[in-house]
Amino acid sequence: MTKPHLYRKHFTSAEELHLAAIPESDVSSEINLVRICIARYLETHGNSLPADLKSRVCVLHLTGEAASTIGSLVRTQIIVHNPGTELSRAIEEALDELRIELNL
Repeated sequence: MTKPHLYRKHFTSAEELHLAAIPESDVSSEINLVRICIARYLETHGNSLPADLKSRVCVLHLTGEAASTIGSLVRTQIIVHNPGTELSRAIEEALDELRIELNL
């Protein structure tokens, strides 16, 4: 049994197996949801582009936005979960200052 996730109820059994192979982290559910949405779209419409140019551009734009979203989420995951990043250093500095002020 896989760990519960916010979007888990929306995944098929095959998608559950695919997701089980992906390491867990705070934003993994969101990353997985976007990945699954892209995969579902491509399975359904991958071989049949819309006839009109406006719809084709819309499909391309949405696919690009989805890929960009995954990139942003992965960046967030790396920044938040890897010690030594600029964010974690800033948090540590703020906590150190707070400890000094509160004499902890």
